[in-house]
Amino acid sequence: MKRALSVLLAVIMTLAMIPVSMAEEEVMELTWLGTNPPLEDGSWGELTFEETFGVDVVIKRASTPDEQAVLFASGDIPDFIEAGSLANVTNLVDQGIVKSFTLDMIKENAPEYYEMCIGIDPDFFSYGIVDGELYGFPRMNATGAAAIGAAIRADWLQNLGLEVPTTVEELTNVFEQFTYGDPDGNGIDDTYAMTAGGNGDSSFQRLYFPSIFGIYSVNPFYWTENAEGKLEFGFVSEGARKALTLLSDWYAKGYIDPEFVTTDHRTSGIDIAYKFATGKVGYMDNVSYDDYEVDNDGHVTAKWVANQPKWQEFFASTTDTKVLFQYDVVTDFSDELNAVGPYYINLNPVADEEGNPGKYLNEGTVSTFFCFGANASDEEIEKILQILNQEAMDEETYMLHFGPEGNQWIYDTDGVTRIYNPDYTSCEDYHPQGQKNGIGWCLFPMYFSNPDLLTAVSGDRYVQRYERTLPVFVNFPQFGNKLTAALPSQAEYPELTTTYVATQLVSLSRLPYLSAKEIIGFFFAWHIATLWQLPPIVENISNYHIGRLYHPAVSIGNCKTAGDSFQRRIYCAVIIGNILPCF
Repeated sequence: MKRALSVLLAVIMTLAMIPVSMAEEEVMELTWLGTNPPLEDGSWGELTFEETFGVDVVIKRASTPDEQAVLFASGDIPDFIEAGSLANVTNLVDQGIVKSFTLDMIKENAPEYYEMCIGIDPDFFSYGIVDGELYGFPRMNATGAAAIGAAIRADWLQNLGLEVPTTVEELTNVFEQFTYGDPDGNGIDDTYAMTAGGNGDSSFQRLYFPSIFGIYSVNPFYWTENAEGKLEFGFVSEGARKALTLLSDWYAKGYIDPEFVTTDHRTSGIDIAYKFATGKVGYMDNVSYDDYEVDNDGHVTAKWVANQPKWQEFFASTTDTKVLFQYDVVTDFSDELNAVGPYYINLNPVADEEGNPGKYLNEGTVSTFFCFGANASDEEIEKILQILNQEAMDEETYMLHFGPEGNQWIYDTDGVTRIYNPDYTSCEDYHPQGQKNGIGWCLFPMYFSNPDLLTAVSGDRYVQRYERTLPVFVNFPQFGNKLTAALPSQAEYPELTTTYVATQLVSLSRLPYLSAKEIIGFFFAWHIATLWQLPPIVENISNYHIGRLYHPAVSIGNCKTAGDSFQRRIYCAVIIGNILPCF
């Protein structure tokens, strides 16, 4: 006994002599600024984040640009900053708020994420380059390869004895019949062929008939590659001229809903999905892979269920989710769906007048950019990169994006498979952005960054979206923006920025393609738009020193908002031939 006590005493004395720094490893503190932070400190998300990664995190709450400006001006610059767009990254660089890092740091600290991303897009990490240095860490858009397609009323086609159109000529004939052939059989001339969701500039590049421009493999607000292999701004391309001519002709013939400029894109009650479902129009642009969620009131299927008795009867007849979510994407008149529809068909891109196949627009591989504060040490940056890598690549860590069990997800009856919780919105800790318990986009920003983990939470709903529906949209012929960031292509195409600014602010190079009537409408639109848009353009430009004016990230980002608004009015004037509905 005495010997044991002696040994114990010796151990205690030895431990007492160990410095505190050795006995208790110092925990790294990270300051964090992300989207949708927890409502309160000490949330489940915050505590779980600290436990998982062995750090002490201090959450900064500055959601608006003004709040962030105040935060940064005070010198309180977080180690991690969710910047959003490349234009915002450039902004932060100009203000000296963020710190550059190297590709080697990514390779060493986020190796699995690096390999996954370059396997999908070899140029992926170059998109965050500003002034020749890497400032923006891009998050992979796991669904970025999905096309933004179009849907057509299959019941209208059947009522009129028409086939699914495959060429622009066939589509024009369908539009004539949809407009004047009484497709709904109500004996009233109250239908249009198509509309657009033009009320809003948040996703402006995809709101105005992108599938029609896709017939000619262009988008008016994207850079595309022409036949000579040169990058060309879509608005002044030959393909855009053809699409605008076609749209102008269709508008003159009455095919296009005259409210297309003011109709909301989604979720308003008068949006394009609502008009499509209620029989106002027979063709809807801008359909994405996840427009098949029955539980999402803003999407086509839900709108349809709400307004079609046959669907109402069907969904009221069962609570079996395996039945509710059994349907695949319909691209033709499928016999399998005749019992319930099909009420709409996902149209393959139609061919142009010369037989060239059309394409749909995609959103690109980058969903957002992260930056590191100017005061962050290399060790802190490396730790954050390790955290982001683990969040994206480790399934158990990835599951933290969905919160604790019983909230957004539950175990299925097998006790192994994690499925979407049908009672999620009724949970005590429910919050639309997950802020009540601290999940969401702030502390776990790699949400939906890994295509292989899209069904980590499974169940029929997720299987329908990611295993059955998404692959169809990924396989549609498609194109994206060839110039998404400040790339080395600036050296290859030195005229890009000059051309971009010129076309955004003036667009005079389009004049040779316009008729006399269109020219008159153009100049009216140009005059008024210039008066309306010059102040924000000047304001945007004045935020940068003169050397910045020719920086691709600025011309494509900060000048783009004002430029898009300007071109929107010109665009409308060309289609309508009368500027009044545009303002």
